[in-house]
Amino acid sequence: MARQINYPDLNARTRIREYVPIDVYWEYLILWMLNNNDYCTWDELHKQSKENHYIGVLRGLLTQKLNYLLKRDLIKKGKKNSYKITKRGKKILPKMETKGRD
Repeated sequence: MARQINYPDLNARTRIREYVPIDVYWEYLILWMLNNNDYCTWDELHKQSKENHYIGVLRGLLTQKLNYLLKRDLIKKGKKNSYKITKRGKKILPKMETKGRD
């Protein structure tokens, strides 16, 4: 049985576009995915999901952003190229939503 992945719905995508600065968009999207799932594999983050209107993260960009998030201890790498958000990642996620806030 295939694992059910929670992708950002229309409401989440609208919120991301409104509140997250463009320079941290991809990091936020990866952290959002990991926060809303037990874990995600590299393929799940990369793969497009037409039914959920998820465009996926380009291969080179995904590798770059995952390495960045790993170095900052916002995510951790598990077995079989799976990733989980850390406590620090969960703490910083809401702080990334700064655009448009007073």
